[in-house]
Amino acid sequence: MQIRFVYESEDFAQFGGNPIGLLSKMESLGVNFSEFLKVIKFIPGIGDDSLSLTVWLNGVDVAKVEGKVGGPGTFLAGQKSLSVENQFRRIPEAYTQKIKEKATQAVPH
Repeated sequence: MQIRFVYESEDFAQFGGNPIGLLSKMESLGVNFSEFLKVIKFIPGIGDDSLSLTVWLNGVDVAKVEGKVGGPGTFLAGQKSLSVENQFRRIPEAYTQKIKEKATQAVPH
């Protein structure tokens, strides 16, 4: 079973107005879906629990993180973390590159 979430910061000041480089300093991402999964009566499958995350900034995808979090039902146990250091370190460069690509595509030839 796949469950999809879209996270948007409840407090714009938490991220808004900060340099994109702030994300490059993150080492791990912690998530806790346990209460939600219990409410929807989630039944774990037979495969490992994993997380797939795509980070979008201003409509540009700048990072993708995928990884195994643990065995079946791991998310039901509480907070889990995933290393994002390698992927997030490249966010400023990826953002700049994607913006340049979009600008190039927008210019008529």
